[in-house]
Amino acid sequence: MSENLLFIKRWITKSSNTNYSQHPTVLQVELSSFCNALCLGCHRTNTSNFNTVRSTIPKNKLVSLQTFSSLLNSKLMNSLEEIEFCGTIDEPTLHPNFLEILELIRKKKDYKISIHTNGTRDVDYWNKLASICTKFDDCLVLFNIDGLGDTNNIYRQNTKFIKIINNAQSFIQNGGVAQWQFIKFPWNL
Repeated sequence: MSENLLFIKRWITKSSNTNYSQHPTVLQVELSSFCNALCLGCHRTNTSNFNTVRSTIPKNKLVSLQTFSSLLNSKLMNSLEEIEFCGTIDEPTLHPNFLEILELIRKKKDYKISIHTNGTRDVDYWNKLASICTKFDDCLVLFNIDGLGDTNNIYRQNTKFIKIINNAQSFIQNGGVAQWQFIKFPWNL
């Protein structure tokens, strides 16, 4: 059994006397420490200079396909209804096996899926992602765009607005369901 899965089981066992649900319905997942952006309010971003990643964020770490598969097949997942790739410290689509992870999930159960993204990668990737997402009854991709072409990178540093829009259009044109998610700033209200 993987080290990560053992930690999760120990945590749930220790938490059995707390207010946490013993039958969770939503799982929020951080698959890696990979992200293309340096968002000003992100936990990853070093607040002393706002242009580097905090030293506390591990470099080049990821949850393996095998570990995720073990978690997915665990009894701990029996009550689960939704899996959210939340992108708090990672960009889910940058995980090298993200498409395979979605395929594993789909074979196990038709969970509700939500994916928060900076819209990185290329159009071909988004076509493939749309093809996989259409196999789920409920799969939503939330494109995090905090402005337009001239303002998005104020907050979402290292992102390219036109690339995000092209990827989102490709995803939608290939049957994917998407939503524009943004933080309210003076420049995007």
